[in-house]
Order: sequence, then C-alpha cells, then structure tokens
Amino acid sequence: MDKLKDKIKASLDDVFLSRDEAHDILQTLKEEYLSAQTRIELMKYATWLASEKADATIYPFVFKWLKKVNRLLGDFDTNKKHNNAYFSHNDDIRGRVIEVITNAGKSLDICLFTISDNLISGSIIDVFRKGIATRIITDDEKIMDRGSDIFRLKNEGIQVKIDTDKSLMHHKFAIVDRLNLITGSYNWTRAASESNNENIIVTDNYRIVEAYIDEFERLWDEMNFI
Repeated sequence: MDKLKDKIKASLDDVFLSRDEAHDILQTLKEEYLSAQTRIELMKYATWLASEKADATIYPFVFKWLKKVNRLLGDFDTNKKHNNAYFSHNDDIRGRVIEVITNAGKSLDICLFTISDNLISGSIIDVFRKGIATRIITDDEKIMDRGSDIFRLKNEGIQVKIDTDKSLMHHKFAIVDRLNLITGSYNWTRAASESNNENIIVTDNYRIVEAYIDEFERLWDEMNFI
C-alpha cells in the first residue's frame, strides 16, 4: 500500500497522470493483493492529496487527475482472482480453497458442516504450524463420521467448537485474515472435490466479509469446545 501511495503522490507533482504513470499504478494493483477496503482507503488518500494541491488556478487539472486515479483504484475487476465464482465441473475448487487458506497471514476461521479431505486438512495444519490463529466450528453429528479430520485437527492444537443441539450447523464458509471469504455449497470432503457438482465464491467485499465475521463470532460464543 505504501508503494502505491508513493506512486500516486508522485503522479500529482506535475498535475497530470501520464499514460506511463497510469500503467505503472495499474500493474502494481494487479501484482499486489489489495482488499476492497484498502482500495477505498487509497481513493480517500488521493482525494486528500488533491484537496491539498488544488487552488483556483490549477483546480480543473487536479480534478481531472483525481478522476483518472480513482478510476484506476475503483476498477475492482483487476482483482478478479479475489472476487470470483468457481464450479466443480470446470474449476479446481479444492486447489482454490487450499490456495486461499495457505495465504493466510494472521488468522483463519473455518465454519464447515464437515471436513474430511486430507489434502485440505493438511493445508490447515500447515497454516496453524506457521503460527496463524486458527479456529474451527463444525457440526457435532459429523465429527465421528468415518474419514472425519476434526480430531486430527484438534490434536494439532487447533481450537474446535461444535453445536450441542439437534439442529444442524450446516454453514460452509471460511474467513482468511478477516479480509477474504470462501463460501458456497462445497463441503471440504473428497466426494465434494472429486465427484459432486459444487460451487464456491471467493470474495473480499468487506460488507459481505463483515457479515460472515459477525456470524462466525456469534456461533463461536454460543458453541462448546470438544
């Protein structure tokens, strides 16, 4: 983010966003992962720079610069990798899930009806062993299923909570670094990965992510450790 701030600020020196400067900013946006919220913060920063720079003589040029910069920052399609839908008949859903969760830098919160895919479970363990705060919520009726990896994960030291009532904890989502969300029909099982028709959505839309954070925390407070 600091690199982008420097480039945005430098482009305002002559009150003109050149083609080369625009291309440089766009390339950096494509190369670096930035959440939607971070992009909005950069747009606010550009607006502040413009307000500091503008006066009666150059205001039209500063305004034109700001429109161009914010058009680049507001082009969320450059971040399609983090805002997309995936389908099992056409995409490697398991691979996408593993890619997203192994990029965790601070936290990994998982809320899954069942987890029995050893490859995904192994990646969760790898994340946890790197010191990433990891929590799992799952359904109490599934933890004893043949092939369930829940006790394997718990025995690694990962915090696991389950529901204690007759209704199912049927959610299927994970939150990475409180910035990225994986959700959809897909349970983290071999059958779901290799034979079912399944889907996931990966998004960093902060309003959606925040709603899932609230739901995870609500369930975490209500449920019990195993």
